[in-house]
Amino acid sequence: MLNVAIVEDDENAAQFLVRSLSLYMRSQYTGQEDSHHENYHDSGAESIVNPLPTMLSHGEVSEKDHSIKHSRTPNNVHNQQLNITYFPEATRFLESYNSTYDIVFMDIDMPNMNGLQAARRLRSLDPAVLLIFVTSMAQFAAHGYEVDALDYIVKPYNFADFSRKMDRVMRIVQSQDEAIFLSHQGGMTRLKLRDIYYIEVRGHTLRYVTSQGVISESATLTAALAKLEGHGFIRSAKAFIVNSHYIEQVRGNVLIMTDNVQIPIGRAFKKEFMEKFALAIGQGNV
Repeated sequence: MLNVAIVEDDENAAQFLVRSLSLYMRSQYTGQEDSHHENYHDSGAESIVNPLPTMLSHGEVSEKDHSIKHSRTPNNVHNQQLNITYFPEATRFLESYNSTYDIVFMDIDMPNMNGLQAARRLRSLDPAVLLIFVTSMAQFAAHGYEVDALDYIVKPYNFADFSRKMDRVMRIVQSQDEAIFLSHQGGMTRLKLRDIYYIEVRGHTLRYVTSQGVISESATLTAALAKLEGHGFIRSAKAFIVNSHYIEQVRGNVLIMTDNVQIPIGRAFKKEFMEKFALAIGQGNV
């Protein structure tokens, strides 16, 4: 299930996003392009044929009805679902935030609290969720790097552009949904790759620093890398493997992670690290 939050005070814009997400997911799970896709190119929200419930016209969402679900089970094979939750203002979104969302679409120009302010608060709650800004003011979208935004969509919307950005989102989400099992004295622990910030070896013990805290395992860093390589994890030094999704800056021989932790880049590892990190960026995997 893909869990999506839309934070947008413009009902028409929200309608476009809901419709576009539905069309995109249908094309993904059926393998067929929707014949109506071309009708949404640069056409704006007025072209939406499946509008959101009338409750949105009141500028609020009731506790009972705020979740909009589209079940996608073509031929009873994929059993995939798209779960969209709409918030007409940022304050309500933040007050009720939970970490179940895979992606948040957030308008920048909103009353009371704009999207950049809301995104800063969001990052204090959840440094990992994918964030895409939607805006008619492209100059403000450039500030997305301050809050680790994955991308931005400029109004008026274009479905082809939206679809390309969703391709990148899905690559990341699918990678993040994968998991490994860690062995320890009490048994085994399942750990999602998206929850791992970095791994450090101390003696014969690996310390997985995650969104749930530190989890330890008796193993080698080489063994850990064998399980994680190809999923955005790169060895930066003799004692460290980092999840490239959480790298904020490369500053000389130091990595600045999302939580401001500094990880060294070993001299012997720097060339290969930079090559792999550049490749990950080029493939849209960070």
